[in-house]
Amino acid sequence: MNYKVVTTWNELNNWQLAKIASLLFSAFSEEKIKHGLVYILFLRKKSIWNSFKMRYLIARVPFAELYKHTAFLSNSTDRTEFPKYLKLGFIKLYGPDSRMNNLTIDQFSMADMFYYSWCKTRNNKELNRLVSILYLPKGKVFSRKELDHSIYVRLMPRDKKLSVVLAYIGSRQLLIQRFTHVFKNSSGSGKNTYNSFDKIVFNMARSENQPFGPL
Repeated sequence: MNYKVVTTWNELNNWQLAKIASLLFSAFSEEKIKHGLVYILFLRKKSIWNSFKMRYLIARVPFAELYKHTAFLSNSTDRTEFPKYLKLGFIKLYGPDSRMNNLTIDQFSMADMFYYSWCKTRNNKELNRLVSILYLPKGKVFSRKELDHSIYVRLMPRDKKLSVVLAYIGSRQLLIQRFTHVFKNSSGSGKNTYNSFDKIVFNMARSENQPFGPL
């Protein structure tokens, strides 16, 4: 049998990303997380055939050998591809481009504020607010005054929303690494004292060099 295993965060499909997010952001033991990562990585997507292949593999290959393939998930969180959309029935909300390249300064600033609040509290309300800032109805331009679609976000599966957090973390970290002189007080984890990016991003965007480009 042939088994195809991804080797980078951005190669994970949406099902894998959501399941990994749910696993990592839950209070599971280290052992359960390890087994869960192996299961998600090799299963790829739920189906009867994939489940059969998974059982066949586990019965013949030592767990330690399989676990080695999950190393990239532990070394860093560098996912920069967001799920294209989140769906609730016939409702679809569309997310940012890769690396948040199409976010406005205002949108990024608000998203980061709610991301920090979620990191501190792990409160579902803050998670819903973060996703509502990043995901909008098709063709909708972000506005702080027009977030009626948040009523749908509240009803969406939690693991799907957590997958958005993983993509946000990776994209945010990439931005911080690229502009360390701007974000020097931020660790990228959201767990330290919060410094609003509102003013510094605005000032940098207005500078002669415009290091953020379209952001």
